[in-house]
Amino acid sequence: MTPDVIQQWLMAYSEPLYGKRPLRHDLREVQNTQYNVRRFISNLAFLVLDEAHTYDGALGTHCLYLLHRLQQKRKELMSQFEPLRVIAASATIHNPAQHLETLTGLPFQVVDDRYNGSPHAELTVQHVVGREPHDEGWRDLRRRRCGR
Repeated sequence: MTPDVIQQWLMAYSEPLYGKRPLRHDLREVQNTQYNVRRFISNLAFLVLDEAHTYDGALGTHCLYLLHRLQQKRKELMSQFEPLRVIAASATIHNPAQHLETLTGLPFQVVDDRYNGSPHAELTVQHVVGREPHDEGWRDLRRRRCGR
């Protein structure tokens, strides 16, 4: 979900009905939605912030307050509160730990190229040019790769 969807839909349905009451035949649907949203929030364990570098300025401030409201709602709904674990992904943050701590108010451990554990393989790119425009130069490349 985007922060706007969390704010306008998820958080709105986590609250009791105030003000304008839905029609009688809609009340059961609204109550079911509220029950499911509250159950979702109380079972939420992880929150992933993708492209975390975009959460800056006014949007970053909005996200900070939204995360605080979400944490507070989880405290309210959970019998045994456990803090929400936030995972952030971005390839372009200059100082990721500082940015994310400012954004969320939570400490972050940075996993960079030294610690990411992903397999690394050397990539070889070869450009094969045929002698004629429709020559099958790719066969030369196949022989080189397959040893034939």
